[in-house]
Amino acid sequence: MIPTSWLLVSSLDEAYLDITNVCKQRGITSGEIAEELRTSVNEETGLPCSAGVGPNCLLAKVCSDMNKPNGQFILPNDWLAVMTFISSLPIRKVFPEGKYWEPKRR
Repeated sequence: MIPTSWLLVSSLDEAYLDITNVCKQRGITSGEIAEELRTSVNEETGLPCSAGVGPNCLLAKVCSDMNKPNGQFILPNDWLAVMTFISSLPIRKVFPEGKYWEPKRR
């Protein structure tokens, strides 16, 4: 059983979209779709909008925090790219319980 604290929690100002088919149908990249969405949100609300594109929801969430505010980060759906990206992050960025797994600093 997966601990409930590992579940991806989203708030009122977050959305997760599987854009795989849209990219194929329109013949554009995930980055282009993210840019369109960010621009639309900004034009309609006047608010900045950050976007993260990744192979799954958890990675997309981490990516969305990379270029805030009003930026985007695309993580390719490639094993080496994902491993390189994850290994560069503190564990608490990837796993909610990360603070308990990180070495204690004195």
